[in-house]
Amino acid sequence: ALSDNAEEAKALPMEAYWVLRDEVVLLEQAVLRAMAFDTEPTQAYAHLTELAWLLDCGSADNNGLCSLAWSLLNDAFCSEVCALCPPARLATACLLLAVQLGQRVPELKDVADRAAGRLDSL
Repeated sequence: ALSDNAEEAKALPMEAYWVLRDEVVLLEQAVLRAMAFDTEPTQAYAHLTELAWLLDCGSADNNGLCSLAWSLLNDAFCSEVCALCPPARLATACLLLAVQLGQRVPELKDVADRAAGRLDSL
């Protein structure tokens, strides 16, 4: 009787595993169908970097404004907004928001003001 209980204890977690695995596979398939199987990586980060260069915001390595925009874009991809907007628009919105927020932070004010001034030239 003891060996039967041991066998049942081993079988139950494996069954639970397969049930969970099947649920995950079904959800993954639903996501792929919703995305129309378009799994190409986003170009949002490249767009953000190019736009930051055009606005003379500096590089992400040494600039708080670019880092802020990058963080905002990371956060946007953790929400449902990434499914509602094209990647380029999302990257542009994150940089514009970073400029607006940067104008309120003393350490970023100079860079943000310079970027805001260059917006009209684009």
